[in-house]
Amino acid sequence: MSIDKIHQLVGSLAKAVDENQRIPTPILAAKLARYVEVYPQDKTLGSMSRIIDKMVDNNTNFIRKAELKSLYGKLYQHGTKVAELLSDELGEQSEPEITTYHRDEAVSEINPYQFGDQVMANALASAFDKHLPLKLYSQPVADKAMKSVGSTLDAWNLRPSSLAVSDGNDKFIVIKADYDTPKGVTSFYVPVEVTKNDVVEPQVFMGNTGPEDLNHKSIKAYLTQQAGSKTKIGATDILTALTHAASDKREVTAAEMAVIRMNAARQNQSEFFEGQVVGLKVEAAAKPDVALPKSDDVCFF
Repeated sequence: MSIDKIHQLVGSLAKAVDENQRIPTPILAAKLARYVEVYPQDKTLGSMSRIIDKMVDNNTNFIRKAELKSLYGKLYQHGTKVAELLSDELGEQSEPEITTYHRDEAVSEINPYQFGDQVMANALASAFDKHLPLKLYSQPVADKAMKSVGSTLDAWNLRPSSLAVSDGNDKFIVIKADYDTPKGVTSFYVPVEVTKNDVVEPQVFMGNTGPEDLNHKSIKAYLTQQAGSKTKIGATDILTALTHAASDKREVTAAEMAVIRMNAARQNQSEFFEGQVVGLKVEAAAKPDVALPKSDDVCFF
């Protein structure tokens, strides 16, 4: 392997780890509140402050760096100081492109109660409802992705027991397919690329064995070999790796797959230890040195 290739892999690994960095929302909310007092005219700053405050109220204690950057991009307005004030949290940011929406002459009537930006609508809904995860994708596009994956699996007579959107952004939607097997539930993820508010027919799926071609033979083999095995990868990590690869116009590297598996393993450990006191040591029950005599005429209390 060439030195350039090694540097590229190391850079990809570092970038993936950086994007998955978790930022405490209470600290971020307090920081934003201070800046809002100094720059009350900054609409982007005010919007981000309100959303992060709601996340804190709903006991969402962390936000991933990638999610924060995406939220900033959606709320961006020209002249904002957010990138400057949150440079530690966001990292180096270039000025996002401002999307211009052209009127569709075919639409004769405009619904004043319909939210124009579905991505923003999902982000706000997630912030104001603690039961909803933070969504940075368009729900209509996610529905298209679900329909595309579902119809593809149905055509091969491989209908899953459940199909759901696990994560997504404006570039990819990650769909999770669950199958009930005699050994337990077996799952894999199908990433669907998004282009101009439409979806591209999926070509691969991702499970414990890494990326594989999405076809009848590969899926049948995977379900047979992995029957009952817990999924060792996570949708959010898959989404991050795919987004980086798409930005660099390359495929997902082995190093990024290693990060995906590592983060999934950490998540499984956190679920196992959830509710326990970290660092608590319980001493073994004391064993009596001398056995007490027992008698039918004496009662011990």
